[in-house]
Amino acid sequence: MMTDLSALYHPITATPLSPAQRVVEAAPSQALRPYVRCFWKEGEACAPTLVVPDTCMDLLFRWDAASGGYSCCFSALYDRPFFLPVHAQRVPVSFAVRFYAWSAALFTRASLAGSRGLALDAEVYFAPLVHEMLYMLRQTPDFASRCAKAESLLYAHLAAPQPESAFGNAIYAILQSRGRLRAHELAKDAHLSLRQLERLFQRYSGASPKALSAMVRYQCLWQDALFSPSFCIQDAVYRYGYTDQSHLLRQFRAYHGLPLGRALALAHGNVAFLQDAFPQA
Repeated sequence: MMTDLSALYHPITATPLSPAQRVVEAAPSQALRPYVRCFWKEGEACAPTLVVPDTCMDLLFRWDAASGGYSCCFSALYDRPFFLPVHAQRVPVSFAVRFYAWSAALFTRASLAGSRGLALDAEVYFAPLVHEMLYMLRQTPDFASRCAKAESLLYAHLAAPQPESAFGNAIYAILQSRGRLRAHELAKDAHLSLRQLERLFQRYSGASPKALSAMVRYQCLWQDALFSPSFCIQDAVYRYGYTDQSHLLRQFRAYHGLPLGRALALAHGNVAFLQDAFPQA
């Protein structure tokens, strides 16, 4: 079974301090912690939502009152921010399973190559699991019970072949270095050619080692900026291997969609500027 990396790395959203009525999350049991970041559903959306790269993939289930049934899609790894309107403009998520970027492959025999940034037909990748989850959701109305039953279903579907050890070792190295390792360093440590490592990462995560490392670096930087009282940009430039302060700020904005100062303001509850920042939504 996969090593539990959840203690080493805990990705967050753009608004992890937001009130519970926006998104309701539940942590998985100890047995599923290496594979599932959380179970979640949307609450009452009182404001538009900024979605940032969290190095996760989601199985999303939505109840459509118009059709009287559930739909499901697979949201693969994404590396760009996007704006999510309030519920009145879309069908909200009734239940979701959030996998880590390296663990979703444990529940499917299909390759994830080419999936990055896409919302896909979940049945193409997870047909047996999706069918059982849909049946469970129809029979189980409350969120806590859904989480408990989803755990049993997920654990029963861990029979897919385990990713090759070189992939798991490379993921561990990326997380331990906080996204600073370069692809050629990962390949050398894994005793693989760069092309072989690229194929492994595409198969099991849908992203290149360089892309996934960069997302991990962004996530670690974001957590430091939000949660560390002693956060200093100049120290972060050195810690995360950026060229200079301008490089750090440009890279942060590319992943987050907002300058660092506004990102911190949003995380602490100031949403006044959010619609202006994403006018296309």
